[in-house]
Amino acid sequence: MIDFAALLTELGRYEVAFIVVGGAAIAYGSARLTQHLDIVYFTLVTSRGDIDLLGEILAGGGYQDLRPQAFELHIFQTNRLSLNQLIRSKRATGRPKDLDALSELEAIREEQGRS
Repeated sequence: MIDFAALLTELGRYEVAFIVVGGAAIAYGSARLTQHLDIVYFTLVTSRGDIDLLGEILAGGGYQDLRPQAFELHIFQTNRLSLNQLIRSKRATGRPKDLDALSELEAIREEQGRS
């Protein structure tokens, strides 16, 4: 069973701004309604940098959808999107900061195509 109190306390401890949604919002801690905690949050701001936690991305889907084309970063033992996936996602999201990055990403893709 999920420990809602501990999770919410930890988020509050680090001053994460969020709203509880889903089953937990209706009946706090009720295992009958939910087995996980759903929250809507603002960007998590840490002393090392900001983090956006995403369940899925536009024009790409969720982790299971993205993983087959992702590349492993051996230095960090994690995965990253392919350049084409990243460009599609940024274009589909359409936020100004994402659209601003498109020309640079497309230039990188073009340069890689010449190599």
